[in-house]
Amino acid sequence: MNVLCGPETIDHTTQTATVDVARCRDVWLSFSYAGDGWNPYSSIIYEYMQNPKLTYEESTYKTFLERCHLRSTQELVFGTDQKRMPPMDRGWTPFPWFPGRRPMDLKKNFSPEAVVSPGPREFVRMIRLYHKLKNEGYLPDRYPDGYIRGYFLRSRQDYRFHVLGGNHRMAVIGMLGYRTIKVKIQPIGGRPVVDLHGVDSWPNVRNGLYPRRLAIIVFQKVFANNGKEKAESLGIYKKIFPNVEE
Repeated sequence: MNVLCGPETIDHTTQTATVDVARCRDVWLSFSYAGDGWNPYSSIIYEYMQNPKLTYEESTYKTFLERCHLRSTQELVFGTDQKRMPPMDRGWTPFPWFPGRRPMDLKKNFSPEAVVSPGPREFVRMIRLYHKLKNEGYLPDRYPDGYIRGYFLRSRQDYRFHVLGGNHRMAVIGMLGYRTIKVKIQPIGGRPVVDLHGVDSWPNVRNGLYPRRLAIIVFQKVFANNGKEKAESLGIYKKIFPNVEE
């Protein structure tokens, strides 16, 4: 039985929706939580399931933090071997559909210091969360901040759900084989759904920060990425997500 998922399931009274886990993405590097994509948090769970004695020092997650050093939004979306793409080449320029010009606070996320902090703490957190969700399941109504939160990107009849809150839980949910989950809508700039057809109304297109053509290219790249391309560029990719039957 197919479950209706996506933007059309938004309940505007409760601000909730049902999403396909395979169409969910981390908001920054478009890491996925299912399929043939890749996610650094999910890699912890994958390796821990293979070896319960896994340590942080042995983990692919630590290798990811050692190798993934980014300095700009351009490197975040397109990698490090592209020609300059103003304004994305100048630090952490916000995405074209984000509200305002304020830089994104991502410098610490992709710096060499992340290996020391918060790397080890995140490793332990993921393993504890795995055991909790494995035993209890995903019960968003039980806790005040229990829902995975985010907003939709939509291109024609397809969508991605960008996770703004709950990335750790989402990584475990994918590894536990969930196909669909209920989420809470957290609009971005007042928009629960960012539609490619609405590019001319995006804040950082309207204010002139992004040329229209570049804004479309950024959207399409973010929409298409699933983390596999980043892991392959770092030499650490392996298939980690379980095969989930239809």
